[in-house]
Amino acid sequence: MYLFQDFIAQATNPSASPTEVIELLKESNKALSDSFSQFIDAMRFVLVVLGILGGVITFIFGKNLNDARQVAKEAVTQEVNRRVRDIVDDEIARVQRLLDPERVVSDTDVDYIAPQHQGEKPEEVRALKIRGFRRVEFKSQVPSRGLAGHIAILDMVNTSVLEMSNDDDEKDQLLEEYIKQITQLIPDSTILIAYVNGHFNAVSRLFKSRKYAASANMPVRLISTVADSAYLAYSLRNQ
Repeated sequence: MYLFQDFIAQATNPSASPTEVIELLKESNKALSDSFSQFIDAMRFVLVVLGILGGVITFIFGKNLNDARQVAKEAVTQEVNRRVRDIVDDEIARVQRLLDPERVVSDTDVDYIAPQHQGEKPEEVRALKIRGFRRVEFKSQVPSRGLAGHIAILDMVNTSVLEMSNDDDEKDQLLEEYIKQITQLIPDSTILIAYVNGHFNAVSRLFKSRKYAASANMPVRLISTVADSAYLAYSLRNQ
């Protein structure tokens, strides 16, 4: 658990939504235009200086103005090309840093298990799909075969399983049983997220027994935790 928390704390900046990506691209385009305009103004100043120094240049080249103009033109052209290249490279790198987290999310598969859930799929499933995960596989029962996702979510919020008992110890034992069933279906590298309301000792034991695990107790926290876990899952499969 501590390893997972340390990783999340050191993770890259939280990934942006598609709207934020569009806004950043607009800002980057404006910044590129402003930088280029400033550079053009600077080049105009350089040309003025070159004009003032024209007499000196003419003397150096034996009063051959054509040679002097050609040298000045080549010098300015080289500087323009270098400066424009630097500006464009900086803006491309800036946009790339924003898009990298989105690529991590879009390369991540999620298995979503809500035991004995009835009716429509939980809204959290739809939210994860909108967030951009490559695959969000919903199951209303713990499957009998292994799970192939990079992240597995055990949803005990959108189910009445824990409400079948009024005894806290029985609820805790029931939750632990479901956790054990899930852990038997996933490899050690899969991140298991327990989505549950309230405090359960079973979750604390999960953190001690499993290297990559996390928990959430509300929809917003769940989506954020799954997105953060995607970075760790990506690192594990690319190490």
